[in-house]
Amino acid sequence: MKSVALDNSAVDLSSLRGKIARSGAKPSRIAVEAGVSRAMIDALMEQADEPGLELPHELINRLRAWADEIEAGSSTFDTVDPEWVETPTAKEIAAALTFAAQTPTLAVIYGGAGVGKTTTLCQFRRSTPNVWLVTASQFSVTPTAILQKVSEAVDYWGGPSRTDTLAKEVMNRMRDAMEYNKSKGLLIIDEAQHLNARALDGLRSLHDETGIGLAFVGNETVFARMKGGGMRAAAFAQIYSRVGRRLHITQPKEEDVDVILESWGISGRKERDYAQRIASLPGGLRQLVQLIRQAKVAAQHSGLPVDVRLLKASGKSLGIGE
Repeated sequence: MKSVALDNSAVDLSSLRGKIARSGAKPSRIAVEAGVSRAMIDALMEQADEPGLELPHELINRLRAWADEIEAGSSTFDTVDPEWVETPTAKEIAAALTFAAQTPTLAVIYGGAGVGKTTTLCQFRRSTPNVWLVTASQFSVTPTAILQKVSEAVDYWGGPSRTDTLAKEVMNRMRDAMEYNKSKGLLIIDEAQHLNARALDGLRSLHDETGIGLAFVGNETVFARMKGGGMRAAAFAQIYSRVGRRLHITQPKEEDVDVILESWGISGRKERDYAQRIASLPGGLRQLVQLIRQAKVAAQHSGLPVDVRLLKASGKSLGIGE
């Protein structure tokens, strides 16, 4: 790359420095989004008025384009995620959910974070009739609390009532939906590790009474609690005996990463190797997609394709893979 002597008589570096300063952006962000080095930004901001300062003209143009876009308030980036990426792991999850619905039986899908469980559940709900998706949390641990969330999923908004009355309304809604659509039903509980034994058993009763499939999805503790020994095993016996499908996902597959890179238009051996390493870390595919989004922003500013350099810069700014 050709370097030329640039001072205030050739290029108005002071004006550029002023735009950068007014943006309030940190050098780490500017480096990633504009596709330049931190060292260059530091040199520009600290020594812009020195005669004979030599900076690559192409990089100055990248910084100017970045600063102009920020100043114009047009920092809207075309980084929309691919609509839906069906990874091999997503296919396995969908197959387990389909089995639970059609049998009907109880499925347990569990494993590490960032393997694509939740995104697959949402897609399955969108594409399949009579699928009700509920996300548990620390605030819905009890039978009454989780039943309230199930009632909202089946579009029952009758207001507060006794738990048994609410359960009856929920089951009627499920039966009506299955009769109307002439298809089986499936209740999916995401983040099921938050529920206590009584809440899980209450959901099991919905499965028994209505004939719907039931899927508990969450982290490693979901299945471990059901399988545990001693008195705990007795508490979960009614649930564990109904498990007809178990899917354990420890981490993303290499093929999952390949499909995601292809959907974002990213190629190259070095790019793949780096992406595979990021996906193997805690957070898995979720962390990888966050990193790719930021690299895409940087690529748009620099006019370059996403390569391993931009991926690593984005990873560094996010504190991933350091």
